[in-house]
Amino acid sequence: MLIGGCGDGHRLSNDVVPIAANHLLASVSTTCAIRKSGLFCWGYNSWGALGTGTTEDGYVGPVEAVVAGSDAVEVSVGDSHTCVRHASGQVSCWGGNQYGQLGSGSVSQYSTEAITVPGIDDALEIAAGFDSTCVRRADGTVSCWGAAEAPASNPGSLVPVTIRGLTDVVQIAGGRYNYCARRGDGDVLCWSFFYEGPSAPKPMRLPAARDLSAGESVCVTAQASGDVTCQDPLYPSADPMPVLHGAIQLAAGDVTCAVDGSGGVSCFDPVHFFGSTDSVVSFSSDLPAVEVAVGAFWFCARRTDDSIDCRNWITKEVTPVDNLPP
Repeated sequence: MLIGGCGDGHRLSNDVVPIAANHLLASVSTTCAIRKSGLFCWGYNSWGALGTGTTEDGYVGPVEAVVAGSDAVEVSVGDSHTCVRHASGQVSCWGGNQYGQLGSGSVSQYSTEAITVPGIDDALEIAAGFDSTCVRRADGTVSCWGAAEAPASNPGSLVPVTIRGLTDVVQIAGGRYNYCARRGDGDVLCWSFFYEGPSAPKPMRLPAARDLSAGESVCVTAQASGDVTCQDPLYPSADPMPVLHGAIQLAAGDVTCAVDGSGGVSCFDPVHFFGSTDSVVSFSSDLPAVEVAVGAFWFCARRTDDSIDCRNWITKEVTPVDNLPP
């Protein structure tokens, strides 16, 4: 399964679970994939986000994230940190901790070792944002931590806190500074943990959703049509228009991409061309895509043979991910 950047996505099979892409910052990019043989990550490891137990300068190819352990069932990547959800419902995180995004109860430069987040043993989904992390819990609520340097009037938290007024949640997504949740009835609500801490989320003017993803904007796949509509969580439009169609899987980052029923991938830039379909770029490949994760003007796709390739959505340059175990 592919998870867009900071943690949103859905498990699509029993064998291959998310690719998680850091879709938050173009200069710091990390991608992780849970394979049959374990968790593997590639990208930049200055803060230890790849999970090797070390820090390194420069780009690092696929390496096993040994600190994750053997029972990771979901992975999400923030700006400089990585978190996994374990089969037990516990969550562990490693990498950058300048804002308390690891949930350790303190702030530090980084941790190369995995830290088990206290008080979380029933997580059903995880979403990492730029400098914080949230989980969806078994009772339909959401808990978050991090963003410790948020404004003093609305601080974040070094330990998990419950987002007020949020219940019946069936999906969460983490963007650059915003989180969003989809309720059982398809309604979508968003909040900024950085600016507002655990304040009550605000409803978004979006169609009833069956899928949700967040990056620079929040995007949903409509229940009835499969059309993709996006909103700016901070400055929502009164009448957002669909920009992608027939989506079966959705991922948002600096751009938003969707896989359609034929395995094609289309991407859209909601920031620079909001409300215009002129910025939609379609991609084809010899092998259909089954899921996609989005980074900073790039995306990675898992193909029907479980191979993974990444490409620049503007230049369309393709880079296969080599040496990735099955």
